Amino acid sequence: MSWFADALLSSPVPPPNWLDPRHQGSGWVAPSGWFAASYRVPGEKVAAELETINSCTNPPVVQGWAWCLALAGVLTVVVGLATMHTTGAGDLGGILLVLAPLPVWFLAVVFFAFFSYDIELCDGSVWVRRWTDVWFGRHGSLVGSRQSIHAALSCGSHVQLSGDAAVITVSMAMWPSSSRENLEQRLDLWEIELEFPGRHHVHHPKHWNHGRHRLSHPIPASGRHHR
Repeated sequence: MSWFADALLSSPVPPPNWLDPRHQGSGWVAPSGWFAASYRVPGEKVAAELETINSCTNPPVVQGWAWCLALAGVLTVVVGLATMHTTGAGDLGGILLVLAPLPVWFLAVVFFAFFSYDIELCDGSVWVRRWTDVWFGRHGSLVGSRQSIHAALSCGSHVQLSGDAAVITVSMAMWPSSSRENLEQRLDLWEIELEFPGRHHVHHPKHWNHGRHRLSHPIPASGRHHR
């Protein structure tokens, strides 16, 4: 059932197709679809998007479970409207079925986003931000400068980050498999080694390199998400 859990934690919405390298030119072109014509995307915008992607480990998205809950809410509204049509517009049960889904959905998304974390590199410093911090424009928690960071994956679903400003343990319980798999690569891109305390760890990758090599990519300077 791991694939099912991952589907609930991932977003069913794909990234913009103009990020596909096959569409690169002097500016990147978004291919036309059923409801939109093709348009040219400036290279500066593409570069900014790529920098943002490379500057975070678990960007906030509307996860699969939230989409399923939204669908259930739509069905609930339909049932409520049918109930009001049958019993009368003043039926309290029908009114609740129509009005309740939206606030319930919003509260559920905010509640689970409070326990979902993103690790970000911004202006040479590493920050830990809840998804609610990102959505509501809050700063989050500063771990320290990139050069001071020590990262270790515990034997549970947690990453411990130690820097010159704080020591923070980040839960990956709400992370999809894509974010977990890209964690070491993303930290390696930032020139931060991710240590694995023991080879018995279930997430221990076969390509464990102890930081002996670094990716030859420029380190993003700032990629903080905007509201």
